[in-house]
Amino acid sequence: NLRPEDKLEKVSALAHQEGLIMVGDGINDAPALARATVGIAMGKVGSATAVEASDVVFLNDDLSLLGWLTRKAKSTHSIVKQNITLALVVILFATTPTLLGFIPLWVAVLLHEGGTVLVGLNSLRLLK
Repeated sequence: NLRPEDKLEKVSALAHQEGLIMVGDGINDAPALARATVGIAMGKVGSATAVEASDVVFLNDDLSLLGWLTRKAKSTHSIVKQNITLALVVILFATTPTLLGFIPLWVAVLLHEGGTVLVGLNSLRLLK
């Protein structure tokens, strides 16, 4: 029961203190959805403006998926960190010694491509 300006003010205050997820469906929610740390719009009943302003769209308008979404976001963040670490380790232990002449180029290429395959396989864990 708030006007768009009031929603935006409340969301701005809360988002300034810590991360904030806002769920909305109407054109009046669009400014607050855009300002929230993560804006979630309802796809079926939501206005085009709310869908455009949001970061995530629930296509079937099922709010019970909110818990699943936050768990999936955390696991995605964790896997991205793992993949970046793995890629940096491969670069550090394959590329640098090759440039210094300690290992042959073909070994470095195999290590690098093997690391790329491992990163891809690690990312596939997100499908479950």
